[in-house]
This record gives sequence, C-alpha cells and structure tokens, in this order.
Amino acid sequence: MCDEVPYGPDDADPGRCAAIGRALADNRAVLGVIGPWSSSCAPLLTVLNRAPGPPPLISPSAT
Repeated sequence: MCDEVPYGPDDADPGRCAAIGRALADNRAVLGVIGPWSSSCAPLLTVLNRAPGPPPLISPSAT
C-alpha cells in the first residue's frame, strides 16, 4: 500500500507521489496499481507508463 496523502488535509504531496510512482515502476513484480486516491497525484504517476509492461492503473476516486 502506498499512501500519497498525509493524514489530515486532502492535499497530496507531489514529492511523495513521484517517489511512489518511481518505486512502483522500478518493481517488476508489480502487476497493477489501484490508486492514486488523490486527483492531484494522478499526473505524477505517469512514470508508470514507462515501466515494463506497463502495469494497468485504476483509481477508485481520482478524476
């Protein structure tokens, strides 16, 4: 589980989003990603498009 939004306000941390995206993209065992929760984090996870595969990404709430 990767949580890009710190407890409290609903503001995603761009640095945290980018770090999560890189970690997921670098891990060949990742078959898919559910998230991000925050819409403001969604553009930062485009690094997943460059991952091998790339793994599918579905968000439960980001628009």
